[in-house]
Amino acid sequence: MAAARTLSRMSESAAASGTGGSESGTGGSAGARGAAAATGAGARSSGEASSVGGLVAAHVGRAATGLALLEAVYPHWRWADVDAALDGLDEDQGLRGVVPGAGRGLEDLLADPSGAARPGVVHRTAVPVSPDEDRWVATNALRLARVRGVPVVVLASYGAVDGGQHVLIQVLAAEAAVARTVLTDLDAAVATDSFLRGRVLTMTTATSASGPRTAVDIDERPGVVADDVVLPTDVLERLEAVVVDPTRDAARVLGCGQPLPRGVLLHGPSGAGMSDAVRYLVSQSPDTTAFLLPGTSLASLPPADSAALVREVMTAAQQLAPTLVVLEDADLVAEDRRGPGDDAATGPASPHGPAVRPALAELLDLLVETDEDADVAVVLTTHRIEALAETLARQPDRLDLVLEVPLPDVVARERLFARAARALPVTSAGIRTAAEAAVATPYAFPARVVRRAVLDAVAADGEVDDARLVATVRALLDERAQLRTAMGAGPVSRQHEAAPETAGSVAEVRGAGDVLAVIRAREAQRDAFGTEGALGGTRVHADGLVHADGLGGESGHDGDDDLSGGGGVDDGLGSSEHVDDDVDDGLSGEDLLDLDLDDED
Repeated sequence: MAAARTLSRMSESAAASGTGGSESGTGGSAGARGAAAATGAGARSSGEASSVGGLVAAHVGRAATGLALLEAVYPHWRWADVDAALDGLDEDQGLRGVVPGAGRGLEDLLADPSGAARPGVVHRTAVPVSPDEDRWVATNALRLARVRGVPVVVLASYGAVDGGQHVLIQVLAAEAAVARTVLTDLDAAVATDSFLRGRVLTMTTATSASGPRTAVDIDERPGVVADDVVLPTDVLERLEAVVVDPTRDAARVLGCGQPLPRGVLLHGPSGAGMSDAVRYLVSQSPDTTAFLLPGTSLASLPPADSAALVREVMTAAQQLAPTLVVLEDADLVAEDRRGPGDDAATGPASPHGPAVRPALAELLDLLVETDEDADVAVVLTTHRIEALAETLARQPDRLDLVLEVPLPDVVARERLFARAARALPVTSAGIRTAAEAAVATPYAFPARVVRRAVLDAVAADGEVDDARLVATVRALLDERAQLRTAMGAGPVSRQHEAAPETAGSVAEVRGAGDVLAVIRAREAQRDAFGTEGALGGTRVHADGLVHADGLGGESGHDGDDDLSGGGGVDDGLGSSEHVDDDVDDGLSGEDLLDLDLDDED
């Protein structure tokens, strides 16, 4: 099926004739490889067990000439699964290391004219399979096994395939049908017995000599409950209804004739708390495999590689279902990334062949193509929904739910301050005043205020009382203004807050064919405050300043909403948008900051 073809791609060559074909589109050089294998093995007698060719011939019972060579390719981050599946092929198999064997295929080893490749020790490297456990996978092992009574030789090697880093599996057997059986059994074992099933996986990037490459972190599942998430009342309920509940009652959804794959888009300003919403979803799905795809990581890869990673993840998502796939900061991979010399028709120039579509478009297409009975949920987050406009206009039926998550209003800020200060001798009046003073601040701001107040109190050998708490709010807001001035962004406009959000005021679209209406509504809302909404990359904010994406701009991928732990300028200082919040008692933020709380009880 299509998913298997994406993950495990096979090519077969008949060494005797030097011709070959491709069963799933990746074996263009299979014939040449087969011919090389025949030439190399034919030059050695089967008795030369000190050479790789002799070792293979001794196990198979004949020279490699004419043997079928089949291949399968897997993402390198599934090497532990592949290694375990190979161990299960034959419990009596023998492993012989090949030295030097790094990056070399079986046909190269058999054809080695210099005779440098020889049997040796098996090298192993640690691959994480849980937050606190590794599997030591064989990286240069020639596996001598028997499958259905037929001698089989298998080599797993790590290297570049189609421009990316993969694990290449090569199978040599006297009977092509048996070699196919090996790869079929391998695919089944990798899918059903995966170490990754039920894990929380963050797909990151690491720097190597050849450039950035994908790395995988296996994280502990968070233990977030509803009381830990301070968002508008019905946001979590709506998310649970679309993301979590279908997994709990999948049979009923399918029985009603509805497919299980589903998509959700969360959008809002930096610091709105979307990352807590995502952690809550991961927490409430303890048996679900979660893939977290930071947009910053995908954007750091070449376009072809980021799209390929999305395909790999979605293939694995079907195999490991129930699955939650989160693409954070989707705007970073929503648009074509073309350079000055790139062709407009083919996209960015790439050493990996013609450029591919943006990773977001690829993800949405794969969501639609996912099998109807595959329990896969995709959640997108963004601080710049206008950057998604073009993609969503072309693919309007990809999402089931669109929710706007606003900055915390005064009621939410009061809850956040109370939670952060629960171990401190502050009064409810002090907490309320601090919340009223912290106008238009992000989700993480109250916790940051409390931490600074505690550190200042310790330094002064004092306590955190109401006066210190509110004074710290003032200090951090002043620092925020100074930071913006240093960045050339100017001060934040201090308008009166709007009326508090009601539960039903969070923008929602079901069946997101109308998602562009949300974008237009947001633009109209900006216009109402004297801004010029635009769907392009430059915007006029409520502070009256023109910003491009970057520091001080609307993109602001701050630490609060960075699922991978990456940062922007500062959780509590970097937000420069959506400065309009709720008015309480007719006082502005500056009025509240000037209140003297020294006499508070």
